[in-house]
Amino acid sequence: MLDITQLNSFLSTQAAAGISKPGPQAISPSDFFPRLAVADPKPIVTWRVSRSCNLNCLNCLYDSRPRGYGSELTTLEGMALISDLEGMQVPRLLFAGGEPLMRADLLELVAYTHERGIQPSLFTNGTLLGRTFASGLKRV
Repeated sequence: MLDITQLNSFLSTQAAAGISKPGPQAISPSDFFPRLAVADPKPIVTWRVSRSCNLNCLNCLYDSRPRGYGSELTTLEGMALISDLEGMQVPRLLFAGGEPLMRADLLELVAYTHERGIQPSLFTNGTLLGRTFASGLKRV
């Protein structure tokens, strides 16, 4: 995770050393986090598997409601996407939403992701995460 205090420290050190380039310049995280520099970095993908959400938070940047939306991928389309990500050697797939737990086939998609050698992750508000679903996640 990018820590703004470390970025500020890095930029202050550069300025104090008189290191500056004229005009705007892009700074890569590897400039101030050398351990993040990877010869062949792989993308971590976030997939908003559902626009539906059981909450209606004022601070949410995503217009979600607790209803179905017609634009979401089917289970088979989702599996095809995951297979494509496997071919691209994506190391991690983050399931997000809306609220991903509102998707009926989420456990199936998580299991398929794991079977493809991709680490599944879940970004949830947690309000729908009960003992049964948690056991299912653990199983897959």
